[in-house]
Formats: sequence, C-alpha cells, structure tokens
Amino acid sequence: VFYGECGEGVNASRMITDGLHKLIWYPANHVLQLFNLETDPSECHNLVNDAASASIQARLQQHLIEHLYGTDLGWVKDGQLVGYEPGPFHAKSNRMLSGQRGLHYPPPPIDDPNVSAIRPA
Repeated sequence: VFYGECGEGVNASRMITDGLHKLIWYPANHVLQLFNLETDPSECHNLVNDAASASIQARLQQHLIEHLYGTDLGWVKDGQLVGYEPGPFHAKSNRMLSGQRGLHYPPPPIDDPNVSAIRPA
C-alpha cells in the first residue's frame, strides 16, 4: 500500500493504491475516484459508483483513513471519510505573465478598466 498527498485546504487531495487499484479523495465536497490500474492505466473510468468495486473501495478507504494525520483527521467522522463543504467558489484574477517586461499580445486582462494593460516603454 502506497499513500500520497498533495496540497492543503480546498486544493487538498489524498491518494492510496495497492498497486492494482487507486483511490483518490478530494476532501473539499468529499469527491472520490477509484481506478483499476491494470485494466485502466490512464485512469479514465471512475469505478466509485460500480457496485462490483464496493469492497475494494471500502478497503482502500480504510487504508487511507489509517494514513491520515494532523488536520486531515478532522475530515473523518465515526471512522468514515466525510471531507468538508468548502463554501462558494470565488474566481481570482489570472494575470498569468502580465508582470513580465515588454509588450504582450494579446494584452493581459486588467482588473481596472481605467488602467491600460500596455504601458509605454
């Protein structure tokens, strides 16, 4: 069994695999994905709602719970993964490489329409 984690808060994901199956869990909104790595190595077919995979999912969830620690334990209740409700989504401005010097095409998005995105050299 191999455990992995990535990110914290709303970007958190946790993963566990036994080499044949892989369970990925996103605690925000409690989203689960289950893949058979032997028949689906590209992880395209989520088996989480497949009744035939229920025992595999339960076993991997138990292993995942055993590996959680710290604040992640707050996402478990009565021995079950529960995750959390992250609240409403608020998109942030994405200026990408707009802080780079020189002119850009197309011009980067601007937050304030009164400010020009292209500055004279």
